[in-house]
Amino acid sequence: MVLVHSTTWESGPNGDESVKFFSPFVFAICQQGAESTLKQQLQQPPLPWKLSFSRPGFLTFKYPVRMAPWSEALPQTPWIRTSGHAFGAIEGEEALGMLEQLIAQYRELDWEAVHLWERDCEVPGDRRFEPGESLLAEDLAGKLRERLKEVGDPRHEQVFARGTSSLGGRVLDVIVVSPDRWWIGCHPSMRVEETWPGGVPPLERPVPWISRAYWKAAEAVAWSGLPLQAGDRVVELGSAPGGACQWLLQQGLKVTGVDPAEMDPWLLHQKGFEHWRERSPAMNKERFSKFRWLFCDANVASSYTLETVERIVRHPANHLEGLVLTLKLASWDLAEDWESCRDRVASWGFQRVRCRQLAFNRLEFCLVADQPRPAGASPSDLEEGLSKGDAAMIPANESPRGTLAPRPTRSVSLRTKPAGRPFSPEDAGARDAHGSGGIDAGNEPQ
Repeated sequence: MVLVHSTTWESGPNGDESVKFFSPFVFAICQQGAESTLKQQLQQPPLPWKLSFSRPGFLTFKYPVRMAPWSEALPQTPWIRTSGHAFGAIEGEEALGMLEQLIAQYRELDWEAVHLWERDCEVPGDRRFEPGESLLAEDLAGKLRERLKEVGDPRHEQVFARGTSSLGGRVLDVIVVSPDRWWIGCHPSMRVEETWPGGVPPLERPVPWISRAYWKAAEAVAWSGLPLQAGDRVVELGSAPGGACQWLLQQGLKVTGVDPAEMDPWLLHQKGFEHWRERSPAMNKERFSKFRWLFCDANVASSYTLETVERIVRHPANHLEGLVLTLKLASWDLAEDWESCRDRVASWGFQRVRCRQLAFNRLEFCLVADQPRPAGASPSDLEEGLSKGDAAMIPANESPRGTLAPRPTRSVSLRTKPAGRPFSPEDAGARDAHGSGGIDAGNEPQ
């Protein structure tokens, strides 16, 4: 086995090894299909990144200078699921031998946790694939824990294939690009999504579930920290067949689904759920005055979603505190539209608007808006807007790294185990929908 594309191991003056793990390379993890978008966005002048190595869903870039391992100067766009500094790749035919080299090479780095995950093998939702599920990664993480314990390393309990490491911690990344080739890197976990291996939240896997919108709703709230409260009233536009409504009900919210298509029969028997079988553009907007939150994951163009939601938000009778919108892309060529979508929603009076392609998204991205401006307040810049400098150096619609404000404490848990369900796992699995029936008409799920 060999270490390839490695950091240059060197010592500073007087044998100082503080620069040993400095590297000019970074890695970026994305959904399969987003690679060309990232290459284009990160290599536009005057950005400093130059493409080095890529595989579907995994890319590395080179920076003009070598950076410290816990530097926060990492590339970020809504299409990057997670990123970090890249040291190099370990290649071999036997996993145990590769683990031995991993420990020998990186044990002295002052990491506090290990994230070990496998690169996506499919687009989420294709062929029943879902991110974060890897028997190989689980097995390797278990073996790494055992070996670290054997050599007396107290960090052996902090090896994660799934789960959540500490916020603000230093993470060693082990990315299984293929069984015989692992890329090694590291990152500081300054935001909640950076505490998840591969940027995938550790959601439970209930069976059955109604549709893939279930996972997207759960991840959107876990990522954004939206302060949902049990008992809050929430409306979802384009709700059929009801995956997101299922998750919201499990959190103790009072849910109204708006869709001309049929909802899953289980939902119709749940206390706290109401179905308005109508087209939302034609509805009286005053009917939305009782809701605190609005979700939408409709299988229509993003412009149509925004137009429909804007009419509701701007109606004087309504006082929504937050939005969770899944905005569809007809092709990756439209990925640049996220900025115009963000700015449009900000103009409705929300002080914080954030965008991210969730791990459970497909050709779409999630927009979360909250913290509406008080009535009569003058417009201001987004609280966590992009800096006027290098937009790819900090997260989209987030504070620059190192200045992240504390997230609000949620009263809603991320429990995902459902109450008894009347239909079978086969029925639920067949509904591999990640969209809904649509806002305006009963479209087939994507």
